[in-house]
Amino acid sequence: MAAVRPRYKNLTPGGAHASKLTKVIDGNHQGVKLSPKEKEILYTWMDLNGVYYPVYESAFDSTLAGRSPLYNQEIEELIKLTEVNIWELNNHGRKLTAQISFDRPEVSPCLDKIRNDKQKYARAVEIIRTGQKRLKATPRGDIEKDLVPCERHKAQLRKYAERLKIEQQNCSIIGQDGKVYDK
Repeated sequence: MAAVRPRYKNLTPGGAHASKLTKVIDGNHQGVKLSPKEKEILYTWMDLNGVYYPVYESAFDSTLAGRSPLYNQEIEELIKLTEVNIWELNNHGRKLTAQISFDRPEVSPCLDKIRNDKQKYARAVEIIRTGQKRLKATPRGDIEKDLVPCERHKAQLRKYAERLKIEQQNCSIIGQDGKVYDK
């Protein structure tokens, strides 16, 4: 039985579904059997695009997969207009290919069923163009060098930097045969 995949709010739409490593994990490679928890850890790592994104941080904190320039209410409206369940793009076993083109919104595959309905089509393209504008205004870690993380990720980075500083101080003291006590 495959591991149950929870729907995380801030996961990147994944790499696990297309990865050759998934077949190895799900199979019986040289007699190695992974527990459901171990599989989940590897799937999550792949879905976070650990092999693609150079950084964990994201400019878009509370959106689909934490990297989409569309807000959840915009995605919901797009789903109603197009009848394409875009949430399923954030799923390990998904069958859909990319449904939105932020480079050329008007050719997004999710629009195929509504191209003849001018009103729905125009609104759906408008939603996707809104995401396109956000992408241009907000650098992303996978494309631009100057990623500006969202506020939550900035706070995490500050916390990790402070922890690293304390750890380095402790290592220095211990390296000099000193002692460090927790406060």
